[in-house]
Formats: sequence, C-alpha cells, structure tokens
Amino acid sequence: MKTCDQCGNPVSPELFICPYCGGQELDVPSGHLVERTLDLGHAGLTTQEARHRLSDAINMAAYKGEDVLCVIHGYGSSGEGGRIASMVRTEATRAHATGQLKGWVPGEELGTRSQRVRELERRLPALGTLDRWQRSNPGVTLFIIR
Repeated sequence: MKTCDQCGNPVSPELFICPYCGGQELDVPSGHLVERTLDLGHAGLTTQEARHRLSDAINMAAYKGEDVLCVIHGYGSSGEGGRIASMVRTEATRAHATGQLKGWVPGEELGTRSQRVRELERRLPALGTLDRWQRSNPGVTLFIIR
C-alpha cells in the first residue's frame, strides 16, 4: 500500500488517483501514459453485453486513473463495421459529450494527421509515444479518459 499525499489514506499500488479524496498520485513517470485494453470483438458478446462491459471499463479506467482505454471491437466480416463497432463509436460520442471522456479516436484515424488526432496530441503529447497511435486500425477505438 502507498499513502495519498493529500489526505493520508492508504491507496492500492495499482491506483493513480486516491479513491477517498481524488488526489493525483505521482507514481506514473512524467510523459508516460497508463493504457488498458478492452477486447469486445473476440468475446462472443451481444451488443448489449458489450455495452455494459464498455461502460464498466470506462468507469474503472476513470477510477484507477488510467489515461487511455483501447477498445478492440473488430470491423465486421464485411470490412464495413459491425454492430459492436457501431455501438462503441456511439458510446464514445455520448461519453465525450457527457464529460466522461476527454476525447476519442476511431482506429482508422490513427497514424494520420486528422484534426481530431492533432487536437488530442496537442493536449496530451504523450499519446504520440503509444504504438497504437502510430498505425491505422479500423478494428479499434481509443478512448482518452483523462
């Protein structure tokens, strides 16, 4: 256990934000991001089940102080998307509009200089260090949590 610098409560080593006071822990080296992956595309889930897992993952990432949630959803057998991919993009738009996300990037924009990519990279330069940030992949969506 570590101790929160702000309130003095014990904080689990895997957390970077104090669950008691919201204080930021300083264990993450400067310029590094905490990234987690959620695979919805290979789990055989219904769209509703995937939506619940995605919602839980967004909440958990925010609670744990993670920066990026990489959601793997696949792009559908036709190459034009599937129900889970569409749901993920719809939920990303909703979560961003309600303030749960700082931003999001569809995988096909990764590795490009789209306006969305440039804006997020300007706000959070460490995104440029992620391997996923460097290459396009229509089967993923990146959620920027903090």
